Amino acid sequence: MNPWETKLVEHPKEWKWSSFEATAGLNKPLPFLTTDWLLEIFGSDIRRARGNYVKFVEADMDGKRSKLEYKYPLKNIANYLNMDPNYLCSILKKLET
Repeated sequence: MNPWETKLVEHPKEWKWSSFEATAGLNKPLPFLTTDWLLEIFGSDIRRARGNYVKFVEADMDGKRSKLEYKYPLKNIANYLNMDPNYLCSILKKLET
C-alpha cells in the first residue's frame, strides 16, 4: 500500500520509510538505497532530474495525470528497459483495466 494514497500522510516525504526525500535530494540516502538508476529516467543532470522527479510525484498527488499517464519519463523508462515506448504504453494500458 502507498501511505499517501491511504491518507496516512499528506506528502510522501512525511513517511519515515519512503525513499522520496533521498531521491529528491532532501536527505542523504541510507547506505542500502540507490537512487541513480531512477533519477537517470528523469534527466542526465542530477539537479534537473531531482526536480523532474518531484514534479512527477506531485503531479500525481494533484490529480493532474492518471496512474499510468507518465508522459515525461515513459520514453526514458522504455529506453532504460531497451523497449519500444509504444509497446510499453500498450502493456501499461492493459494493466490499467
